[in-house]
Amino acid sequence: MLLESAQGERLWTTLTFVKPISLHAMRTLLQEAQVEAVSYTQVGWTTTGERMGSTIFASDNPDFDVEKATKEAISQDPNASDYKAQMAGFMMVDGYLTVSQESLGQLLRDNRLYIIDTTIGDRLRYCNKSQMGKGARSSLGIFLRCALTTPKSRFS
Repeated sequence: MLLESAQGERLWTTLTFVKPISLHAMRTLLQEAQVEAVSYTQVGWTTTGERMGSTIFASDNPDFDVEKATKEAISQDPNASDYKAQMAGFMMVDGYLTVSQESLGQLLRDNRLYIIDTTIGDRLRYCNKSQMGKGARSSLGIFLRCALTTPKSRFS
């Protein structure tokens, strides 16, 4: 299991919630589970009843405020399709976590989460270990070399 095999490693993850959660609930969960968010996807409805989503990318700016960015993500232009959209909450968060009982362990116990997808992080971790010293000069190079030389059964 990843919780034991990758203890202490930093992995990319995508968290998908069972249903939209509030900004406050999301912030609390991310802080408690020590998840470093890179993007947030909120969902809701337009004034005509169409479903919509909006992804907010976190900034390296220390003044980045997800609450402010959430409000700014909805158009203020009366001609835009998402003008005055009603947001239900957040459905997904992409980011990094350091594998531990306090982070991944806590997320695994949280019934608000539908999927904790560490596939990309785990594959890159495996590829980094298996391709070290074989001529790749970057993580992407390592990943591509690994993807081309790893039997399909490893990723099934």
